[in-house]
Amino acid sequence: AITNGWVQASEINPGQENHANEKAEIVSNKSNTSIIGIQWRHDGANNKYGLFVNGKQIAARCNRSYCGDHYIVYDPQERKTYLLENFRNLKDNQLRAGKLIGTGESIFWRYDGANKQYGLYVNGLSIAARCKTSYSKHDYLIYDPQKQKTYLLENFRNRNDNAIYAGKMLGSGPSIFWRFDGENNVYALYVNGELISTRCNYTYSIDHYLVYDPLEQKTYLLENFKNLNDNQLRSGRLIATGPSIFWRFDGEKNIFALYVNGKSIGSRCQAQYSGDDLIVYDPQENKSYVLENLRNLRDNKLRPGRVL
Repeated sequence: AITNGWVQASEINPGQENHANEKAEIVSNKSNTSIIGIQWRHDGANNKYGLFVNGKQIAARCNRSYCGDHYIVYDPQERKTYLLENFRNLKDNQLRAGKLIGTGESIFWRYDGANKQYGLYVNGLSIAARCKTSYSKHDYLIYDPQKQKTYLLENFRNRNDNAIYAGKMLGSGPSIFWRFDGENNVYALYVNGELISTRCNYTYSIDHYLVYDPLEQKTYLLENFKNLNDNQLRSGRLIATGPSIFWRFDGEKNIFALYVNGKSIGSRCQAQYSGDDLIVYDPQENKSYVLENLRNLRDNKLRPGRVL
């Protein structure tokens, strides 16, 4: 049997660093054509800042957050991300050079291993405090329930020096990811940023893996699981909520399989046709199931059944 012994993520606290009263306000919307490149200034006395790119003041249109003592600023119009280094401490209103750290998708993170704190910045906003997280090997899998997006912070466990690294978005919408380490015969399933495989029932369905979560009463399908054993992260699929009853019929070999709550029970059951349906009785649980139109559905595809 495949084991699911992945270690739960240790407690890492999200950085609480972008409170509204910490954000610097805009100095002014006026541009300054004498300023070349990327320049910024921070008026600490009045809690204001300015950001100039080739003389144009862009601060008013940007999102921003503290990142430790630095300031991350995202310009949604140009889709560019800037870093204002040591911003918190350099508050004498002097012009200083800023740094362009990304174009396009703006996902950055840092991990302070000494204090077990991390920060995640998406489009210039610090979102770590609202996210759910799990380790996935040395990476960190993060789900943002507000935006329904999933992020991966690669080699997170080892990049614990509090430096800023680029992350990547894995997907939008339902967050279902899995990996299978065939060498060690171990798998992991992550749903909405939580490692749930340790509490699930599971069974093979041909080359796929059928997984049932009794806590949430949800059934997942990990397609081509048997062959995708390289321990890479892949997306799974939610196929049912509530009762978990599935079957398939290989008409060529005249063999059927019945899966109830993530367990294959067909081999212990008694079965007989009722018209084109198959009525299956499980003596262990004293329950009967209907596999509708089984006689004609011979293609070995997974289909839902029901309790009689």
